Amino acid sequence: MLKLATIASFTLLSLSSYAVSKQPQTFSIKTSKNDEKFARSFHQFYKNVKRKNLDYTAISLMSKRLKYTEAFKEYTPLVETLLKFKKARLSGEEFNNVCKPKNFDTKNLPDLVKRSYVQLDQFCRWKFLKNVSTGKKNKTISFKNLEYFKYALPYYLKGKSKHEFITYLSQIDKSSNLHILISDLMTEQYLEKQFKPNSDHLKFIRINNALTNYVQSAGLTDSSERNYFTKAFYEIRSNLKSHLEKDEFDLAFQAGHQLISFYDSNKQYISSDKAWLNILTSGKNFLYKQEPEKARYFFEYALTIATNDQLDEALFQLLWTDILVGKYKKAVATIEKFQLIKNYSKYNSKVKFWIAYTLYKNGENELSKHLFTKLTESSPLNFYAIISYKKLLDIFDVEDKAKLLGKYTEEIKPNVPKNKAYSKNFISSLKRLSLWLELNLDAFSNNEISEIISRDSSYVFQDEKVAKKVENKELRKYLIEKLVNLFTKEKKYLHSFKLVHNSLENEVFELDAFTLKNLFPFQYLQKIKNIDKTIDPLVVISLIRQESAFNPQARSHVGARGLMQLMPATARQYKRNVRTAHLKRPDVNIKIGITYLKKLLKKYDGNLIYTLSAYNAGESRVKRWKKNIFVNNDPMVTIESIPFRETRKYVKLIYRNIFFYNLLSNKTVLEKSLEDSFIVGVNTKR
Repeated sequence: MLKLATIASFTLLSLSSYAVSKQPQTFSIKTSKNDEKFARSFHQFYKNVKRKNLDYTAISLMSKRLKYTEAFKEYTPLVETLLKFKKARLSGEEFNNVCKPKNFDTKNLPDLVKRSYVQLDQFCRWKFLKNVSTGKKNKTISFKNLEYFKYALPYYLKGKSKHEFITYLSQIDKSSNLHILISDLMTEQYLEKQFKPNSDHLKFIRINNALTNYVQSAGLTDSSERNYFTKAFYEIRSNLKSHLEKDEFDLAFQAGHQLISFYDSNKQYISSDKAWLNILTSGKNFLYKQEPEKARYFFEYALTIATNDQLDEALFQLLWTDILVGKYKKAVATIEKFQLIKNYSKYNSKVKFWIAYTLYKNGENELSKHLFTKLTESSPLNFYAIISYKKLLDIFDVEDKAKLLGKYTEEIKPNVPKNKAYSKNFISSLKRLSLWLELNLDAFSNNEISEIISRDSSYVFQDEKVAKKVENKELRKYLIEKLVNLFTKEKKYLHSFKLVHNSLENEVFELDAFTLKNLFPFQYLQKIKNIDKTIDPLVVISLIRQESAFNPQARSHVGARGLMQLMPATARQYKRNVRTAHLKRPDVNIKIGITYLKKLLKKYDGNLIYTLSAYNAGESRVKRWKKNIFVNNDPMVTIESIPFRETRKYVKLIYRNIFFYNLLSNKTVLEKSLEDSFIVGVNTKR
C-alpha cells in the first residue's frame, strides 16, 4: 500500500490577478523513515507527558533522529529542553534549573511544540508537589523554591494537581512559620485573583477576617450549601416528572410552579445553566403530553433566565408550542410580541426558518419570501436553507429558479500570484501533516491544519517580494483549496469536510462548485449501483457519507462498523454467517446495509423520516414516537419532533446530502414538492 506521506503533492497554481497559467507547477512532499520515526516518538512522548510521565526512551529516540529529519527541524528547541530534563533528577537545585518558567520561551514555534511546553510546565508543577511532599513530614520550602511555589500557586488553587496539593498542605505543621507563610500566600491569591476557595484547602490553612468575609460573599467551589439546594431542586423536578408520567397534569404543574419558585429563591446555589435546561425540558414534557398552555409557562420563564447561547432555543420552543398543533396565527402573535422579525439576523438558522415558515403558513408570502432568501444567503449549506429553497420555488417567478442555484455551478479561484518556492518551514509543516495523517493521529492532524491555514504569506513563501503581494484572505483560500484537494485525493474525507465547513462558517469560502464537489464526493457510487438497482443510489451514498465519511474501517462507540455502520447482530439477520471483521469490506457492508435500508423503507411506505430515524435510533423507538409524539402530518414538524437530538440532526443532514448529491448529478432537485421529497421508492428498476 502506498504511504500518503510519500505521494502527497501540492500543486502550485500559477495565478495572475485574473488568469491561471496553462502548466501548474508541482512538487512532492516526500518524507523519510527518520521523519516517520521521529513522529512516532514525539507522539509517544506527548501521550505520556500528559499522564505526568516523562518517557525518556521516546526522548532519546527523538534526539537520535533529529539531525536526520527535515520535517521536525523546528522541534529542535523542544528536544534540547527534553534532554535537560532527561539528565536532571528533577529535585533540589536541578529542579529549579530545569523547571524555571522563563525556560519555556515558545515564541514562533509550531503549535504542537508550544503545547508540549505547556505539558512540561504542568508536569513541573506536579513534580514540585511530589518533591516537597516526600521524605520527612513537615518538610519546609526553601527560599529558592519559594519563588516557584508562588508561580505555581494560582494553578493549584484552580484545582490543578488537586490530590498532590492537599497532600502537601496536610503535612505542614500548623504551629510552624511555614504554615503562616503558606496561609498568607493562599489568602493573597484568593483575594487578588477572585478565586472561589475550596473547602478542602481551607481545612489546612489559617483563616483571617479578610478571607472569612470573602468566602461569605463568594461562596465555595464545593459548597455543601450548593449541593443541598441543587439536590432539592432535582427532587422537585423528579416529582414533576413522576406526576406527568401518571398524567396528573395539575399536580405536575403545581410542582412546576414550586420548581421555578425554588430556583428564584436560591439562584446563588443552583447552576443557572442546569436550571434553565431543566425548566425548558419541563415545558417540553408538558407539550408532548398535549398541554401547550402549561408548556408555555415554562418556556416564557426559561426565556427570562436564558443566556445569549440559550436564547434561540427558548424562543424556538415558544413558537413551537403553537406550530406543533398547527396554530400559525397564534405563532405569528408570538413573533410580533417578541419582535422576532426586527431581530431576525441575530438568530440561528432554526429560529430563522420557523419564523419564515410560520409567516408562509399564515399566507404572508412576500415577507416569508424575503426571510427565506436571507436564510439561503447566510447559511447556504444548512438543512433549513435547503427547505427554504423548496419553499422559494412556490414563491419565485419561473425565470428566477435558475438563479437560485446557479452560484453552485461556478468556481471562485483565489487570487495568488505565480510562485515556485515555498519556505523550508512551510514545507516542513506540510510534511508533518502528511505524517500525522498517515499515522491516523487526528488531533495532531487538525492542529497542523489549523496552523497551516493561519500562516501569513511571509511564512509560506520564500520570496519576500512575492509574499508582500498576497493578501492573507486570498492566501487562506488558496491553502485551504490545496489541503482539500490533498485530503480528497487520499480519501481523508472527514478532514476535508471539517476544513470546508469551518471555512464556510468563518466566511473564508463561499459555497461554490469547488466546495460542493469536495463536500459531496461520489466514492462507492458505482459499487452501490452494481449491488442494487432498485433503490436510489444517491440516498445510499448520502447515508454512507453521514455514517462513516466513506471510511470502511469506521467503528462507532457502540460497535457499529463499516461504511453503513452496521451492528454485527443486525448484519447477521440478513446474512447469517457474516463475521464482524467482514463488515469492513465495502461490498459486504453495502450489500447488507442496502438490504436493511430497503426493509425499513418498505415497512414505512417509503417515508424517509421514519426510515432514517429507525436506522439511527431503532425501530422500537420509532414505533413509540409514531404513537405518542408524531402528531402532525407536516414533514418539517415531524422532523423537529424527533426526541433524540442526535437522530433529529441525522435525518436533517442526510436529507441535505440527498439534495446536494442530486444537484451535483444534474437532477431536478426543486421540482418535487416538499412532502414528496421525503418519500423514497424502492421498486423501480434503474
